[in-house]
Order: sequence, then C-alpha cells, then structure tokens
Amino acid sequence: MKINSFKCVSILLLIAIPFLGSCMSTAKNLSDVEGATQITFAEGKSIVYGQVIWIENGEQKKIGSGIFDFFIKPSLLRLEDKARILCDVGEYGDFSWALEPGTYVINKIQYRDTWSGNYFFVPQIGFRISEAQKVYYIGSLKADCETERDLIGGLFIKAKFTIEDHSEQATSDYSQKKSFSREEIETALMVQDNRLPRTFDTTAEYNIGLQILNAILQAM
Repeated sequence: MKINSFKCVSILLLIAIPFLGSCMSTAKNLSDVEGATQITFAEGKSIVYGQVIWIENGEQKKIGSGIFDFFIKPSLLRLEDKARILCDVGEYGDFSWALEPGTYVINKIQYRDTWSGNYFFVPQIGFRISEAQKVYYIGSLKADCETERDLIGGLFIKAKFTIEDHSEQATSDYSQKKSFSREEIETALMVQDNRLPRTFDTTAEYNIGLQILNAILQAM
C-alpha cells in the first residue's frame, strides 16, 4: 500500500468550548447514503472522501455519535466566503462529504471525552476542491495521541498529526462501492503547515491562510 507522510505537528489539547456556532452548517457522512452522489452533483457540489485515524496510547478509538459517546468532529472553514461546516465521520473515521469548490482549513477538531467533556485541537491543515461535480480523495489524517488524567479526571492530550496517502487502496475500494471508474476520482491531499493561522478571526488571518495554501497547493 502506498503511504506518503507529510509534515506533522505536536499540539496540546485546548480546553472546553461549546460545539456549535450559530452560523455553522453540518456535513453529514454520506458513506452509506443511497444516491448521495447524484444528489450532491445536482446541488453543484463535489464528493470529498478520506479517513480520520484516531489513535490513543497505541490503539485506534471507535468513534460514537451519541451525546454520551466519545466522538470527534472536524470543523471546516472555507476561506473564500468564511463558511463554517461541522463534519460527521464514521465509527473508524471514514468520511464522505458533499462540499462546494473552495479552499478549506480544518480549523478545529472537536473532541468529546465521556468523562470530562468537550475539547478541541487546532491541527493547521488545509485542502482544496477545485471543481464541482467531481470526486476527490483527500487522504487520511492520522492523530497519534498520548493521554493522561489528573486526580479529578481532567484530561491532558499531546497529539501528533500526519497526512497519509492511501489513494491506491482507497480509490479501488471507493470506485467499487460507488460504481466510479478509478479515472473519475482525483487525489487532492490535505496538507499540514505550522505557518497557518491558529485562529481566523480577522481579515488578515484569512488572507494569510489563503496565501500560504495557494503557495503549497500550487507547488504540488
């Protein structure tokens, strides 16, 4: 299996925040939705698929969906119009999202601990969807985490994020499942860069983020 690892970064867990903003939409995981591709294309969007592999203390964690389960939710920010999208993933991190063309950053990964509540990471990762009505594989985001708890149950996590390219196997699996030819699926891998802003609260931060991603993605 082809695996290419890109830059990685160690990030300390940041503390509890509310999960949903008033202007945030949701991208459902379309992996098992019948007819999702046709609906997505009719809306002028593209299918974006890949995986988030979440490892804690050497073991891959199963991701739940209930309010009392452990779960993670990537939060996307589209730089062209500042749209914010909270994304669902499958129980082992697989995802297939309907997204409009644009330049995206994963500005947060929201994290629900069953004992101590809600946290988030800032992984400084971006990707680009160039065209509508296409299928893009954006890679596997792997999180290697080391966790500790204090005496009252508070959680401390150190995480290292890497982007891996499993396109050969992922394209084969997806094309068989969704009846696409391999030639119809384009690889457009996520990238990680420590220079990306950790917040996007100002116009300057949006512009810097877009400039950095333009430089990286155009060189790939």
